[in-house]
Amino acid sequence: KWAHRGYSFCVMCRNYKCEKNDYVVTSHCNANLDHFRWEWVDVGDGAGLMKTKTEDLCLEGMPKKKWNFILRPCDKANGRQHFLGLDESGEKFQLLPKEHQRKTNSMCITMLHHPLAANDDDGEMIIDQVCYKAERTETSYWT
Repeated sequence: KWAHRGYSFCVMCRNYKCEKNDYVVTSHCNANLDHFRWEWVDVGDGAGLMKTKTEDLCLEGMPKKKWNFILRPCDKANGRQHFLGLDESGEKFQLLPKEHQRKTNSMCITMLHHPLAANDDDGEMIIDQVCYKAERTETSYWT
């Protein structure tokens, strides 16, 4: 969940269904609905998979100029599905694609701005961006 200035947004399956190869988006949270729920699957070394609650599908980074994220069958051996940074203490944290990290200018999962879609099923796609840019607007922080 991403919260800022009284608004809460969550990463969800687009169009209220979790389907292979679909993008995930941020939209207004409703934690009672399964398409807003995610499970952390530990793969060791502090990394994990972000698995949907309803299907055996995981968030996977698709390398382009900036990474986009889609749902693919979960595969612990697939480095593009490995993420770092989950903190279940209730404090804000940054999620980082493990395969896309550097010694300087690490990349964080973020959105370009708060969701602007007309309805909740068509939210804002998440991307990765250099953390220091996303930190300026706090869009790199999740809870």
